[in-house]
Amino acid sequence: MNGRDDAHRREVLAWLNGARHEIISADVLMEHSTEYANAAFHARQAAEKYLKAFLIYHRISLPHTHDMSRLISLAAAVDEHMAETLDEAESLKEHPLPMRYPPRGAEVTQAAADRSIRIARLVRDSVLLRLDHARDDSAADDALLCSPDYVVTTSRNPDNAETGRAVEWAERLDQRFVARAGRSLAAICREEGVGAVLTVTSERVGLLIPEEDIEYFFHPSMARTRIRNLDAGGGDPMIAAMRLNTGDSVLDCTLGRATDATVASYVAGESGSVVGYEAHPLIAALTIHGLRTYEIKGAGVQEAMRRIDARHGDCELILPQIDGNAFDVVYFDPFFERMVEASQSMQPLRRIGVHRPLSPSTYEEARRVASRCVVVKRRRGHEIEGLPEAHEIIGGGGSSVEYAILSCLD
Repeated sequence: MNGRDDAHRREVLAWLNGARHEIISADVLMEHSTEYANAAFHARQAAEKYLKAFLIYHRISLPHTHDMSRLISLAAAVDEHMAETLDEAESLKEHPLPMRYPPRGAEVTQAAADRSIRIARLVRDSVLLRLDHARDDSAADDALLCSPDYVVTTSRNPDNAETGRAVEWAERLDQRFVARAGRSLAAICREEGVGAVLTVTSERVGLLIPEEDIEYFFHPSMARTRIRNLDAGGGDPMIAAMRLNTGDSVLDCTLGRATDATVASYVAGESGSVVGYEAHPLIAALTIHGLRTYEIKGAGVQEAMRRIDARHGDCELILPQIDGNAFDVVYFDPFFERMVEASQSMQPLRRIGVHRPLSPSTYEEARRVASRCVVVKRRRGHEIEGLPEAHEIIGGGGSSVEYAILSCLD
């Protein structure tokens, strides 16, 4: 990396860190004061800084503006799906954040400030899904990250239906439900002796770790972009590695958010099938729920999501129970030992996911179950412990990942 690139990287990181601190400031004000106008101001600043980090990342000159619509338009000129993603969450154009400098005597309610912080986090999530170098390469990742203990709660002002759904989630996951009672999530963690909170609201279900400013929730990530690229005649290295066609069957052994499974389901079509297993019970529950309920317009993405048969289960235990040649393709996307380009968009999933390396016998079972091939996603040029020698490697141009193809057993 030359000096110019390094300076560019530091500038992006500075804006991202500044945005993160704005959200922290907003959270502190909401927890320890009634300064709702100031909390809303910090939330708006966070949203602006995340969007400006995105623009700087793409080397777009920053305008001297605090107009959210203008910033979103500039971002959408770089990535047309940016505005669409924000619109699906909650359009900042139609629902602007509170004004930057409230006039004397203006009041911002607690609900309005909460909403501003939520929108800021939606902007953050949209940006980080599209940035590939949000953290310094020198920041070492833990070899194994464990899910924090958590409780289940609601929004600050739930109705009976929302409370009922939260209780159902707690029972389903065998976790403790606690009443929100107007508390901040950080206060709940301190008072209940946990590290995270699963919040069930009318908008979505997500796990938040306040101390680390991390939130995990279901989102199809780049599935729609990849599907639109396929529709436009472009390629997809995963699909190419699978040699996937209409009517084929795929077993995804590491489902996660089901982004890859959604793309595979789209290509396999109504006559094909995609079954996915996720070992982590919370990730599995959120993904199963998301695949059934998440609404996304265009490109057949929602239909592809609905066709996926998502299940909770450990592939190392499941594969030996499956008949030989039961699927055309068996797919693995294990966690890399280090994040590719330290992507923050993957940080929430890495934080709570299962990081146990797969055993050689698991890959052998996969080769028995697959009638065509086994495909394993990995970091470009890096070997995975226990992975048999691949007979072919397919990469995606300048991508940091590649796909190792294992032949099936005769």
